[in-house]
Amino acid sequence: MVTADGVWKWEVREWILANLRSPTRFSTVANWELLFGVVVWIIWLARNADVFNSPSIFHNSIIQSSRLLVERTMTAIREVNDGVRATLLRRSWEVHVLHVLRCDNSVADCLAKPANSDSTCVIYFEDPPPFIVQILQRDVASISVTHD
Repeated sequence: MVTADGVWKWEVREWILANLRSPTRFSTVANWELLFGVVVWIIWLARNADVFNSPSIFHNSIIQSSRLLVERTMTAIREVNDGVRATLLRRSWEVHVLHVLRCDNSVADCLAKPANSDSTCVIYFEDPPPFIVQILQRDVASISVTHD
């Protein structure tokens, strides 16, 4: 939140969640949510090391350590994805295509509608969004939902 005098004021939890949920709002750095999360984690580790008089496990600056950890993480993810992809391609598949009408999958349809197709960020819901709760309740009651 920005105050009238142009100063950013956030509770720490809100600031962290905002950076993780809306990475493009704060930075154009690739994988910002991962880098930001790692930076916060390393700061927490370094502060604990100071508080408990433990030697720090990080010999570089927090930013350098974070970038190195993010780079290693992304490399590991790519290697795992490549391995999974290769394993899946080697299998003998029998594919069946099933079409599910929107009216029969209303929750997925309503969640997909507000999504920006150009966005690559991940959105986490701790609870169902308010616009989904009514649809879930109708679904449980087996009442059909009409769409626009």
